[in-house]
Amino acid sequence: MSNDFGFPAYSISGNGLTVPVNTGTPDAEGTFWFMEDLDGWDSPDVRVTMLPRLGQDGEVPGDLHYRGRTLILRNGWAESASEAERQASRDLIAAATDLKLGNAGLLLVNEIVPKQCSVVRAGNTGQGKLLVVYNRTGIRPGNPGFAGLSSAGFKYLLKWQAELYAEDPLKYSQTLSSIAFSGGAASCPNAGTAVTFPVITLTTGASDPILLTNTTTGQTLRLHVPTVPIPPGPLPAMPSTLHVDMYLKNITDGSGNPANYVRDPTTPWWGLVPGANAVTVSPSIAGTVVYRSAWI
Repeated sequence: MSNDFGFPAYSISGNGLTVPVNTGTPDAEGTFWFMEDLDGWDSPDVRVTMLPRLGQDGEVPGDLHYRGRTLILRNGWAESASEAERQASRDLIAAATDLKLGNAGLLLVNEIVPKQCSVVRAGNTGQGKLLVVYNRTGIRPGNPGFAGLSSAGFKYLLKWQAELYAEDPLKYSQTLSSIAFSGGAASCPNAGTAVTFPVITLTTGASDPILLTNTTTGQTLRLHVPTVPIPPGPLPAMPSTLHVDMYLKNITDGSGNPANYVRDPTTPWWGLVPGANAVTVSPSIAGTVVYRSAWI
């Protein structure tokens, strides 16, 4: 999505609320939101942490390339048609960004390939700030590129800036890819620059064991119901449906009940590397691979 000024379009969503920014459309209260800069999005900051060498002089570098990042939505302003509208929109952005761990929101960035990341607003002094400053009522010339602002008139203005924290530093495609196994194989192109972790759903029937393999990397996750001495007794048989979440490292059955007992712990969880990935399931049973391409 674009606008006449050439700024990227954004969307901040959280707690069931959405604030569109630079989209040319108003929020639910009728206010138009604008922003100039999104610091921290293009690439990770320089993150070199030196760790002391135990028992020796000197230090060794710690690789923190994939740790979380702070995103600063900077130089923002909003235009409302009335004081009541401005106050309601101020409350809207405060509520939409009132996000904490376990209740994350989404920041959508409409670049050439639209991307998104999960964000929170933590509560310490270094991050998590929301700054909203009222401006005096002013006259702003009409912006013909934005519906509702085609004529000059009084606009109630405010400045805003928000700091959000992405615990997962990766940026994911807004398009969800879902690819079915055909003949026990699925071609899964990860268009991004980072490893992304799929959710694989299988209709297992009575199959046991099951091998899930990314043949591009040679990694195989083995699913099998182990034999458990009595007591405590035998484990349940292989569920007829399995959801294998490689990101959360979790397996559930068709009803959402935990089924991690079917994973052979000597085999790895694996992800999709950048570029083409060939995924196979053995024996050849029905299933899908669902994922979002990821960028760093």
